[in-house]
Amino acid sequence: CCIQFPYDLFLCHTCNLFYTNPPGQRTYTAINNPLTWKDAQTYCRTYHTDLAMTENAQENVEVMSVMSTDIAWIGLYREPWRWSDNSSSSFTNWKSGEPDNYGGENCAAENLDHGWHDLKCDYKISFFPSSQNLCEDQTAGI
Repeated sequence: CCIQFPYDLFLCHTCNLFYTNPPGQRTYTAINNPLTWKDAQTYCRTYHTDLAMTENAQENVEVMSVMSTDIAWIGLYREPWRWSDNSSSSFTNWKSGEPDNYGGENCAAENLDHGWHDLKCDYKISFFPSSQNLCEDQTAGI
């Protein structure tokens, strides 16, 4: 059984090659549909690039600028903690006391105070798509 939080938003990341300054900068999109972490990842990979990856404080601020709910999935999961594109996570923004791995919490979410929490992956919450690899791959040939 899945737990559905009373939140309706998730966030995806999209690459805009020619409409941002600089070209290829990541943009984040809020999606109004609570899903499990895996379903959110599938949605983002189908319609964007992936769940949001925040690799520095500025990107974390940009994610938060489109967030209008208390908590939303980001592309971080435990194996050890890695981004959903399987890259390692050098930037972290864990809320104090997190990750606490309480009862098998293996996926990460961000809340409105910019802090990250580990949660059970089958919870249904909002999420952020991401397109970092698309941006890097497409801007490399420009």
